[in-house]
Amino acid sequence: MQLIKCENGHIYNAEKFRSCPHCSKIEPAGRQSSDTFGRNQADIETAMADKLDADEVRFFASKKTVGLLVVTEGEMCGAGFLIKEGKNSVGRSSNMDVALTAEPTISRKQHAVIEYRDGEYILSRTDEEKVILVNGMPIGGEIKLSDRDNIRLGDCGLTFIEAGSIWLKEEMQ
Repeated sequence: MQLIKCENGHIYNAEKFRSCPHCSKIEPAGRQSSDTFGRNQADIETAMADKLDADEVRFFASKKTVGLLVVTEGEMCGAGFLIKEGKNSVGRSSNMDVALTAEPTISRKQHAVIEYRDGEYILSRTDEEKVILVNGMPIGGEIKLSDRDNIRLGDCGLTFIEAGSIWLKEEMQ
């Protein structure tokens, strides 16, 4: 993730956006726009942010990919998201690690967190009002995930694919 600050002070991910998504002119919902996906955004001079608050922005330079979440049901069916070492936030906001931006039944802020720690994948519920199902069973606080577990967040179905063991095999050789 390459976080930069635009001339208006907005912080955004330069790997996802060519220019500040907060400053670009986006048509209101329901209207057709010739630049819906930002393909024609003009390049704007930007500067690196002087100081980022760690509570607001999580930045890890080089984390290994340890898993994959694939959307199997919902508005974003077919989308895939990499799960990295440490905590991975799941939500509807575009700044989430797993950004389910088109899923209306997902919380904008952290709906859930998938954390890879000590060789295990832990799914935690962060919004107590939202129900999370793993293999059809509701979870209370947190649960250990296994390869090919089915996760349901609102109307969105996801399949978790474990990849962490790839790194363990490589390190043993």
